[in-house]
Order: sequence, then C-alpha cells, then structure tokens
Amino acid sequence: MKARVGIVGLMALAVALAGCKDDAVSAGADAVLNGDEDVRVCAATFGDILSQTDTLADFAITQTPDSFLVGECNTQEWKTIQADLMTQFACPEGFVFPDSSEIDSVALMMTYNSWFGDGDAPLRLSVYELDRGTFDYNKTYSSQEPLDLYWSGLDSTHFVVSDRTIVASQPTDSVYSSEQSRYMPYVRFKVNDRFVRKMNTLKRFPRQNAFNEFFKGVYIKSTFGASTALYLSNITLVISYHYFYETAPNSGEYKKQNDNKYLYANSEVRQVNRYAFPDKKAALDSMQMQYGDTLNFVVSPGYVYTVLTFPMQQYLDTIYSRMQTDKGALQSYINKASMRVDVTNGDVDGTTYNHWANPAENMLLIHKDSVNNFFQHNRLPSSEYCLLGTLNKVMDSQMHYHYYYAFDLSTMLQMELRKQTHSENVQMVMVPVHVEYSSSSSSTAVSKVTINQTITSTIIRSAQHATDPMNIDALFTGFTIHTIR
Repeated sequence: MKARVGIVGLMALAVALAGCKDDAVSAGADAVLNGDEDVRVCAATFGDILSQTDTLADFAITQTPDSFLVGECNTQEWKTIQADLMTQFACPEGFVFPDSSEIDSVALMMTYNSWFGDGDAPLRLSVYELDRGTFDYNKTYSSQEPLDLYWSGLDSTHFVVSDRTIVASQPTDSVYSSEQSRYMPYVRFKVNDRFVRKMNTLKRFPRQNAFNEFFKGVYIKSTFGASTALYLSNITLVISYHYFYETAPNSGEYKKQNDNKYLYANSEVRQVNRYAFPDKKAALDSMQMQYGDTLNFVVSPGYVYTVLTFPMQQYLDTIYSRMQTDKGALQSYINKASMRVDVTNGDVDGTTYNHWANPAENMLLIHKDSVNNFFQHNRLPSSEYCLLGTLNKVMDSQMHYHYYYAFDLSTMLQMELRKQTHSENVQMVMVPVHVEYSSSSSSTAVSKVTINQTITSTIIRSAQHATDPMNIDALFTGFTIHTIR
C-alpha cells in the first residue's frame, strides 16, 4: 500500500475543524492551542483492493418491473440470455355485465417501449394460461421463481388462437401514447374460444383475490428467435361483448349494443419477470480465463456482478499509525475517501458505446451481506453501508472521453474507526440500479432505488490492474479534541 503524509501544524487547523463531526470543535475564531496540543492532517492512497466477477448465487432479483423483458438474445461473450413473464390482471371488482350480454371475443394486447438486440430479426411470441397457481400480492417474488408452481406445460393451456411472429423494428400496429408523446408499437393476439367460453360464465366480477383463482394469469414467452428481446408495457386484455337494450320503456323494441371491458396488468396485481442463463457458468469461466485480473464485469439483469474486497484493518492501522504522537493517539476523522472505478466499454468520441450493451447509468456499491435485505425491503442508500455512483465521462487532452463511477467512502471508513472490533476485510458488490428522485423547492433527494431490469453490460478495470490499480484517495485529520478552548 502506498501512503504519503501531509503537512502537520497550525496551517491545517482550519481544514481539521471544517471536516470534524463533533460539536465540541465548534470553537470561536480566536480558538488557540496549548503547547502540548497537536493537530495533524494526513493524506494517503489506500490500495490492495481485490475485485472479482461473481454470479452472487444466493441473490435473486426481487420483482419491481416497470417494463417487462421478453425474448432471447445470444451474445458472443455471455451466450444466451432468456426472459419470460407471468402476470395477473386487475379486474373491475363488482362490475356486472348487462342482462342478455354475451362475450364475443377476447384480445390480448401488449405495447413495447423498445427492444434489445437485432430489431430486424424475427421473434415469435406465445401465450399460455397459468393453471397450477397464482401470486399473492403481499409476497416477495424473484426472477428465479419456479415456473412449474404456476404452469403445467400442457398444450391445452395455450391461450391464444395462434402465436405471433414479429419484427420489432417493423411494427404492423401502433397506438398513440399521450404519456410518451409518441406512437407505441403493439402486438395483438386473438384469445381462443376456450377462454371466451370461460369468461361467459362470469356475469359479475368478484373481488380481486377470487378473480385470481378464477383466472390465474398468463405466461408469455418467446418460442423462436435468439436475437431480440422486447421491453413490454401496457399488457391489456380487451373483452368485447354485446347486449340488447329496450329503445323505450315497454316498447318491446330492442337494439344491439357493443361494448368493451379492459383488464390491465398493472400495479394492483403481480407480475414476475423471469431470467434464465443456461450457459452462465461456462461463459464466466471463459471470460475469467481470457481476461484474468485485468477486467471485471457487471451484466444485468441478474447475470454477473463485481465484488470488491477492501483490506479494512490495513487501512485503519495506517490511520492509527499516522495519528500517534509522543503524548498518545490523536482523535481521528475521515475528511475524504474517494474511489474511482474506470469503465472501459465507453466510446472515446462520446457518441455511442462500443459494446453489445451499454454500461449501467447508475451503480450501487453495497455491503455484500446487505444486498438481499436492501432490495427486499425497498431501502434507500445510506453512506454507512451503500453508495450510489452515476456514470460520468471526462475528456482528456486528446479530446477522448473516459468513463467512470465515483464513490465516497469517507462515512464508511469513519464508522469503522468508531467500532470496537473491526473486520479484517470488507466485501462490497457493484449492482446496476434504477434510481428515482423527488424534488422540492430547495433540494432533490433519492426516493427509490430498484434493481436495473434492463440489459446492460459494464466492463471495469479491475482493482488488480497491473499499471492502473483501483485505489482510494484519502484525507484524514487528528487532534486533541478535549483541549481546544
């Protein structure tokens, strides 16, 4: 580990006081030091970090999808990425179909915001009715939810008259979205007569829980194509029915009226987006063999992550040694501890990325043993154990862009200093996340952090890189706090 000691003396007093976190140092401008007092400011470069690409086998993504990934893509590096979807539909509780009504047809419609992969490659989608089980709204589900708990796999559960083969970049249908201010392409299926007959037995919509048992939901998957995955949204069942009404009281004359009822896959019910990576282990072994200690990878959703191991006791020993004086140890405070994680798959011209998928815009660096709890309970970042980093880019003197995440570990180091017992090593994980913010007249704050469930690929320079290893630039102060007056 490399370290360098900064200036020691009265010139550092202003810096030391500004960085302190104790009200006792809020002295007046005329505060002075006795002859037996000491103030010290030190700078150090903390290194010896280890990094490795890891599958995090014990971590499964909890489901909070805003859009749904369905399809299959094969990449040269990571082989096959598959995604399918199970979803319930919200019902209009208490709605009663008019007398003499009859359901004529049911259609399933799905808009898609965008796609990943080759938009000109064909993709075939198929839909099946869940026949074994459904979801409890109050339970937590993951991206590895066992399919056989909900679907038998029988051909008799086929939900639509025929599958649809589409080319994502060449939609045949679209609908205008006022929210998106653009036309959204959609895929439309005609639902088979078996389900139409089933719906005709329902004259009144029951409460949602009862409806979920009557109609457990659907399973949507791709059955052909290995180059495209759609980001689906606004999945809707359109129930078309007719009924007759009397044109005037006691007239005996009736007129046919057509109408539609819409059932939505929305936040009132559950959706589970499943991800499968049949070649993950072989792909990871191949990448580690090829790149060794030079690069690490973070691929979402739920493919691989990067784990950083910090020799925390070594860092603390360095701080303690710098704070020793003839009269004892000074009280230590961490003023700065910044770490830069360099991303290598960014375009030097700053226009497009030069890889099969873009790096994640936001990255969470979090204690490894806190990952599951953080996402299962919808936590917000706390600098004591997890940090948010945003993808930055800077231009060098050659007009080339470089990309990186920056993390401030000062609070985390400060917490370690105050512990009675310390961990020899601290492991943290880099996880791609989606971040939402709330704003007021005076500030902007993070309001929600969820797993990034889009396809991203982030390649970082490893901590063990031979010529440019990952380090922490630290600044820390010490002084005899009790004698300042």
